Amino acid sequence: MADDDASLSTLALGNAVPVAEGTWAVGPSATAVAVHAAAAHPDAEVVVVGGEPLPGGGAVVPLAEGGTTVEVRVTAPSGAVRTWTAVVERRGDRDAGLAEAAFSVGLPGVGSGAFHVTPVADDVDRYTARLVPSSPGATVSARLDGRELAPGPDGSVLVPVHRGATVLEVRVTAGDGATTRVHRWVTLSERAAAPFVAVDAQSRCLAGRAHVAVRADNHGTSPLDVTLTTDLGSRAVTGLTPGRSAYQSFPARAASTSGGVAVVEVVVDGERHLVRVAYPALDC
Repeated sequence: MADDDASLSTLALGNAVPVAEGTWAVGPSATAVAVHAAAAHPDAEVVVVGGEPLPGGGAVVPLAEGGTTVEVRVTAPSGAVRTWTAVVERRGDRDAGLAEAAFSVGLPGVGSGAFHVTPVADDVDRYTARLVPSSPGATVSARLDGRELAPGPDGSVLVPVHRGATVLEVRVTAGDGATTRVHRWVTLSERAAAPFVAVDAQSRCLAGRAHVAVRADNHGTSPLDVTLTTDLGSRAVTGLTPGRSAYQSFPARAASTSGGVAVVEVVVDGERHLVRVAYPALDC
C-alpha cells in the first residue's frame, strides 16, 4: 500500500440516514452524531475535526440547527492529507419523504408526480423494492392492491406482478404520526391476460370535470359476466354478449384525477379473472 494513501475504508455516522450524495439526516431531537472512520492505510492518522473522542475510537460531533458539516481528516504516512466531509441535517417531525426507492426491475425513483407506470417483460412475475425514509423518525408501509406487504430482513418487500397492472402503494408516515405522503408505482405486464376480453381505461374531461372511462370488449364466442371497478365506483354487467362492450364513465369528485388503476373482473365458466389497466393523471 502506497505511503501517500489517505483514503478511508469506512465512514459511519451513528444512526444518521443517507438521503443524498454527501448528505445524511437525523431526527429532530438529535443533538449530536457519533462518527466512526477508519483509514485504508494501517499507519494513517484519522481525525474527526471538532469532535469529542469516544472510548474505543470515533468521536461525537455536536449538531446545530439545520445542517452541520462533519469533517474527517486523513493524514497518510507520507504526510499527504485528504479531507472527507458530510452534511448532517436535523429533519423535522413532518418529514414524510423517501431517501431511497430502489427496484429490481428498474422502476423509476421518487419524483414530483408520485405516480409512475413502467412496462415489464411478460416473464417477470415478481420484483423487490427497497424503501428507506428520509427521516429516521418516519415509517414506511407498502400495500399491494390493498393488502399489506411484509418487509424482509433488509427492509425490502417482494412484490408479485399480476397480468395487466400491478399497483404498489407506499405510504410514508412522518415522526409526528399525522403527516403522510403516498407514492404509487405500477408495472404493466402482458402475461396471462384474461381470455376473450380487451380492456381500456382513459382519463377524460367532460364539462370541466374529470372522468375515468372504462371499457371491456367481449371478443369470445359466449356471454360473459364482467365488473368494471375504479376508485370512483363500480358497475357490473351480466351476460355481455360476444362482440359487445361494457362501458362506464366514472366522474371524479373534482376537476382533476391523480391517476390510478381500473380493475375489470371477468367470470368465464365459473373461473374468476382480473385485468388491471392503469389510467393517467388529468387536470381539467
